[in-house]
Amino acid sequence: MLQERNQKLKSRAAQLEKQIKVLIDDSVALLKARMSELGINASSPGDLLAKAKEIVLRHKELQAKASKLQAQVHMSSFFSDGSSNLCQMM
Repeated sequence: MLQERNQKLKSRAAQLEKQIKVLIDDSVALLKARMSELGINASSPGDLLAKAKEIVLRHKELQAKASKLQAQVHMSSFFSDGSSNLCQMM
């Protein structure tokens, strides 16, 4: 009886290991497909990390540029309505 239970447990463990392998393989395939869509060619984890760092840096640069442009637009709209804004301040 104990031997039968051990065999069932081993069989279940092997089945779960196969499922895990399939999930990992599928995930890697999906990741490679998405990276290809983005034009990212990374063949190793180090390459992927380097690309991710580049993306984060570019994102920060774009955010800073967007903030600067928003401030310019705000100031531009403030000065284009300058006379009414000055009257409201007083």
